[in-house]
Amino acid sequence: MSTIIYNLAPRLNAVGRMSDAKTAVHLLTCTCLHQARNLAQILESENKARRDIDEATYHEALHLIENSVDLKNEKIIILKEDGWHPGVIGIVASRIMEKYNRPTILISLKNGIGKGSARSTFNFDIYSALHSVYDLLDTFGGHKYAAGFTIKEEMIDRFNDKLKDISKKIIPEEDLVPTLEIQSEISLGQLDAKLLKWLKLFAPYGAENRRPVFVSRGLQIVGDIQMIRNNHLKLKVRQDGIDIDAIFYNFGKYKHDFNSGNQKIDSAYVIAENTWNSQTTVQMQIKDLNIV
Repeated sequence: MSTIIYNLAPRLNAVGRMSDAKTAVHLLTCTCLHQARNLAQILESENKARRDIDEATYHEALHLIENSVDLKNEKIIILKEDGWHPGVIGIVASRIMEKYNRPTILISLKNGIGKGSARSTFNFDIYSALHSVYDLLDTFGGHKYAAGFTIKEEMIDRFNDKLKDISKKIIPEEDLVPTLEIQSEISLGQLDAKLLKWLKLFAPYGAENRRPVFVSRGLQIVGDIQMIRNNHLKLKVRQDGIDIDAIFYNFGKYKHDFNSGNQKIDSAYVIAENTWNSQTTVQMQIKDLNIV
């Protein structure tokens, strides 16, 4: 399952975002191994391009926020830019939303038309918000947590003002403070195949059925901390002689804050499988940590 989620699915998704989803369909339905390999290489190339554009757009969005968004007074983030790739703005909106804990809308402009992608926090219905300003939109659709729309460029300022007003009335200040709900405190000795099997029974996970978050304290970082894909940290932690592999997504810039050996951390994480060279192990996916 983890191979599908983390390896296959992103590549199938990327080709639809970047070019033509039919390539993914052809890969899944072809019966020729040679053709399948060629199609897989196309998907790999498209996924790499998607990651590069995603990262560039993300940093452009951060720059806009630093220079044009009043985070002290605005409860929703709305950004627009000429030439943003419409295939990645939804991904970037999700990253911005998670970083600032605010509903986020990114709009890509081309020839006077904006294509927008919205992602929202748990307590703000972004679809209802868009529905309340439907007269400013050409098209829109989605659900409570994610939506898309098209809008004429001349309507964007009114759209911006109305959604900011709506968010101020609906979102309380306390909802802007990031929180992490912990299911239970456990030891590394409890992270085994049996626990993973039980957790699978509660799947599929999603917005209304979130993956449980656990916390373990006093973990020792052992071995080298690796940087993967330029922005993720891969490490190994130990408790009472038990070692567990862990990954900390989008925290690469903090690599030098950690030291192997005597340094200990308290970690909040979800539990996942990691399959490598036909071997499946339990892996911690760190959500937050505190250096002890």
